[in-house]
Amino acid sequence: VNQAPIRGYGYRRRRLSLSCALGHMARAIIFRIFRLRSDSQTCLIVNRYFYDNLAHYRLTTRMERIYISLLRLVIPAPDLPLVLVASVEATAERRPNYSPAYLGELRAGYENLRQYFPELIVISADRRIGMEENLARALCTRLALDV
Repeated sequence: VNQAPIRGYGYRRRRLSLSCALGHMARAIIFRIFRLRSDSQTCLIVNRYFYDNLAHYRLTTRMERIYISLLRLVIPAPDLPLVLVASVEATAERRPNYSPAYLGELRAGYENLRQYFPELIVISADRRIGMEENLARALCTRLALDV
């Protein structure tokens, strides 16, 4: 039996260097320019692409914290900044070929991002029923509807 390789084996979150920060800034600026050129006056959906990439950085040094603070000024803020995150155990159950250490590091990366993006609404994606209720509550709160 040929087993699939374990993904993320030996993974460690990276250091956010100046060149990486500039690359993320460029993508955010290009996104903003694209938005200015589009016909739509509002952006209804923003992919969590920016957050997903930033979860891979340690953000422990003074320079990394400066870079992430500058990025926060440039990255577009969605009207409803939701991030669905499953626990390490739930993700390991769904994706058995991922290293538990890798899943733990990424989960820690998402939790760390809340320090720099306090508006992020993190919703557990472990169970569908609880997730749907939390999503509905976040939408109603944002739209100022009675829950």
